[in-house]
Amino acid sequence: PAHGLVKLYRGDQARQLFRRWEPGTTFTSLGLEILKSNRVIAAREFLQAAWDAGEGHPKLGLYLAYAEARSGYCSQVADHLTPFLKNSLGSAAPEDFSYLLSALSQCSFEKNSIAVLIQIDLLIKPDSEHGAEVTGLLAKAGAEHKNLQNLESAWLLFQKVLARDPNRVQ
Repeated sequence: PAHGLVKLYRGDQARQLFRRWEPGTTFTSLGLEILKSNRVIAAREFLQAAWDAGEGHPKLGLYLAYAEARSGYCSQVADHLTPFLKNSLGSAAPEDFSYLLSALSQCSFEKNSIAVLIQIDLLIKPDSEHGAEVTGLLAKAGAEHKNLQNLESAWLLFQKVLARDPNRVQ
């Protein structure tokens, strides 16, 4: 299987072998199949290759951000989520919200996640299906930024939490 390629070879070698063996298949489709089997490190390799190649799958950034977050690579999660939030959130499936909230939860300590968290606050209303999860995520991020001495970011996030749920105690 493809995830074995990543284990046996460096990522670039695995991608070259894949192109030779499966010339008509996209890196996105392979990355998604690997992601479904919970092989996030291997999936990240192929999804990153798809991103770098400009493959236009509307949810590519979401899946890449999820694989990155699960692999502990948080620095580009916000950048990869932005196109999904702008173009595909309205048509998102329930599992897409799971990927989105999981990626943001794992990487909410990143300073560059603030803009995405603010965008999520605006797009997912407090009384919506995922509103409580978003409020909890904003509170978690606020606490993390407070602990990291990013007090301005923490204050902004805590204000968002209180605007969403004025009676919140934690």
